[in-house]
Amino acid sequence: MRRPLPTEAEAREILSRRRTRPAPRPTPKAGRALQGLIKD
Repeated sequence: MRRPLPTEAEAREILSRRRTRPAPRPTPKAGRALQGLIKD
């Protein structure tokens, strides 16, 4: 059984909540310099 889609108002609320997350910060300079040496 399929779930009903949220209403337009519910969809707006969900999307506005998700947008509040802060963007990931770039790695520190020392970490960036060592990135080539570290193998995952």
